[in-house]
Amino acid sequence: YGAGGPPFTPADLETLPRPWGRKTLIQSLRHREAAGRRKMVRTRHWKYIHDPLGDKDELYDLRADPWELSNVIDDPTHASTVADLRLRLADWMIATEDAQPVPLP
Repeated sequence: YGAGGPPFTPADLETLPRPWGRKTLIQSLRHREAAGRRKMVRTRHWKYIHDPLGDKDELYDLRADPWELSNVIDDPTHASTVADLRLRLADWMIATEDAQPVPLP
């Protein structure tokens, strides 16, 4: 995510206006835009990616795995982190009146 865009570093989070600041939420639309929208929540330590189409969600420990090579979404030791990031994403979706895509028949 961010491919083709300007470089983005954690220091850039400090320059963003409130209320997001360090808890920046980034929405990513890619080639799957016609079918659905993936959404991402990123903190300094974690990146959580939600796929509304039912593909496996993703969780990356950015300190231990800065290249995001190991999806740890199924690791039970991170269950509370996943729950927290999902709640942040849901709060953002409500605040911005963003919605999940409606499944086609």
